[in-house]
Formats: sequence, structure tokens, C-alpha cells
Amino acid sequence: MDLFLFIFVVENIPVYVYYSLFSISWINGLFELKKFFCFFRYREKAQKLSKLFRDQPQHPLEKALAYIDLLFKWGNTDHLRPASLDLTWYQLILLDVFAVIFLGLYIVYCVIRGIVSLFAKCLCGSSSKQPPKKGGQRPKKE
Repeated sequence: MDLFLFIFVVENIPVYVYYSLFSISWINGLFELKKFFCFFRYREKAQKLSKLFRDQPQHPLEKALAYIDLLFKWGNTDHLRPASLDLTWYQLILLDVFAVIFLGLYIVYCVIRGIVSLFAKCLCGSSSKQPPKKGGQRPKKE
């Protein structure tokens, strides 16, 4: 949540200068770097952004103490454990998801292969009857 707020703040307070590598020359680039580092406006905006980022409602030590108090109050912090600790090994590495995806792709492959083979049979007009072979048959014994 804090990261998205920080990104929103950075987008609304322009503290950066964007240049395409193809649009600047050597002299122009040196001039822009000098302007960026020496111009007071960018420094002021960067300091303001730093103050906004560091202004947290709670110090990290206070957050840690709050969690310790929670532990002493309830005695059990299973509700704070991530759910990924309870997953089986095949769910953890997403084998079940990959199996469903590959099964779906295999079914699509089989359907397309069947359609193409039916289309080829219709175009080529192949029949199931094969002509009899000549000369390779033995005479029947009576």
C-alpha cells in the first residue's frame, strides 16, 4: 500500500528529468546534467519527497513492539502466518496450475490435429479400401 502511494507522489512531484538517448547530444547532455545538479528546484523537490517518504505514522520499533504485545495478549499468532506455509509441495511450485494449462493445450492440439486430418482425408479422397496385391499370394490348400 505504501509503495503505491509513494509512486503516486513521485508522479505528481516531478523530481526527475527524462531524456531519450537518441535525442540528446554530448554538449546538450552536459548542460542538462549541470542544470539538474545545480538548479535549486530539483534539490528542493527531492528533499520534500524524502520528507514525505520518511514521515511514517509509526516507527519500525513501535511496530515490532505492537506485534510482541499482540503475541503476549493472545498467546498464539497463527492468524498472522502466511497461507503459503500450509500449501503442499505441488501447490507451492504451481504444478496443479501447470497441469491444467498443459492438459487444456493438449486437448486443443488433439482437436486441431483431428480437424486437419479429416480435412486432409476429404481433400485427398483417400478410401479405406486398398487394392489387392498381385503375385504375393499363396495358393490355398484343400
